[in-house]
This record gives sequence, structure tokens and C-alpha cells, in this order.
Amino acid sequence: MSGGPTGRSIVTKVPDSKKAVLDFFRYELPATFRATFRYTLIAFLVTIVFAGIGAVVTAGDEAFAENVVPGLRDNVIAHRDWTKKINDSNPVHSALIQRNNIGVCAMAFGGGLLFGLGTLYILLVNGLMLGVVVQLCVRYEFHDILIFITATACSSCRRFSSQVAPAFSLRAR
Repeated sequence: MSGGPTGRSIVTKVPDSKKAVLDFFRYELPATFRATFRYTLIAFLVTIVFAGIGAVVTAGDEAFAENVVPGLRDNVIAHRDWTKKINDSNPVHSALIQRNNIGVCAMAFGGGLLFGLGTLYILLVNGLMLGVVVQLCVRYEFHDILIFITATACSSCRRFSSQVAPAFSLRAR
């Protein structure tokens, strides 16, 4: 095969897909985790602190829950699982959830343009909501929601922290 003007061929070898996947989990993912760990930890701690605040305030005054998540208290007391409604009309709610998640990630990332204040606001609100939900579910023994939160938290935190990490970085790399 003749090459171009320089005599080189533009045909390249396609990497083995199994090896590429293995290399990603072996090298790239751990390197990315190490590089963003400080920011991920900050995002986690801010969220947990505000979740604690939301839980403590809700424990003292359940009316606070109505200010953070209107209508939630009544659903928890009645053990109405709003996650089942989401699963009943899966394609519609899936699209709405995806749109919401993309919007939250965009706002958290864009919040970095305001020296991290927008990102901090997103973490604060999500932490408060988490604390309110957990406190009410524990108080009224609504364990289905706690199981749902636990099951989805791992994947959500991983995606969210990858969006938040650049927003906390104020210095150029």
C-alpha cells in the first residue's frame, strides 16, 4: 500500500476492545479517581454535612420537610412509594429523570464559574433533601425508600462527582 506524500500509511491498528476495557479499569479509572479524590471528598462531605443538618432540623420540626420537599411528609406517613410510579411509566419518567440529572450536572458544573458557589448550592439542596427524606423514612419506618436510595446512591454519586470535580478547581491545570 502506498502512503501519502510522506510515504506513510494512514491505516492504523484498531485496539482490541477487551484489552481497552481492561486497561480502562486497570489504569485510567484508578488514575482519574486519584486525580479527583480531593474534590470528590469535598463534594461528599458538603452533601453529608447538609444531609445531617436536614435530618436534625426535621427531627425537631417536621414542618421543615414541607419547606424542603413539599408533599413528602404525607407520602412517607402513608407509605406511598413514589419510586413505583416512576417504574410504572418507565420511558416517560426515565426521560424526565435523565433531563433532570443532566440539568443538575450542568448547573453544578456551571456553578464553578461563580467560584464554586452554584455548585455548593446544588450540594447543599441535595444534602438537605437527602437528610429530610432519610429522617422521615426512618421515623415512619418506610424502609422501601431507604433501600431505593441506597441502591441508586452508588451510581449517582459516581456520575455526579465526575461533574463536580472540575467545578471545585479554581486554578488552571
